[in-house]
Amino acid sequence: MYDTWLRTSAHVFGFGRREPRDRGRTTGAQALQAAGHLARRLAVLTHPSLLVVDEIGYLPINHTGAVLFFQLMNRRYEHASTVLTSNKGFEEWGEVLGDEVMAAALIDRVLHHCHLVNMR
Repeated sequence: MYDTWLRTSAHVFGFGRREPRDRGRTTGAQALQAAGHLARRLAVLTHPSLLVVDEIGYLPINHTGAVLFFQLMNRRYEHASTVLTSNKGFEEWGEVLGDEVMAAALIDRVLHHCHLVNMR
């Protein structure tokens, strides 16, 4: 059950997907938004007291997914705990998210109240 929920959530945020090549295809986020369920999915992911996002940057993130991920992290900022793991340094997050400014804002929120553990 949780595996399906997590895969669905990952699909919503566009992890592992590129922008649709042909305009007839939609991402999970676009399908949920068209059905009116995107706000509800964001709310579900916003409220757990702990959210773990593993391996940021391991799979490509499309632009829509990056924006939704930023919105989720922004909603959780100073309200709930989030654990993020990545093999990418912060200097690479702009490339991962496809937007240097959004990455800088996200990193600012993440580092504001964090315990940073760097494992080599």
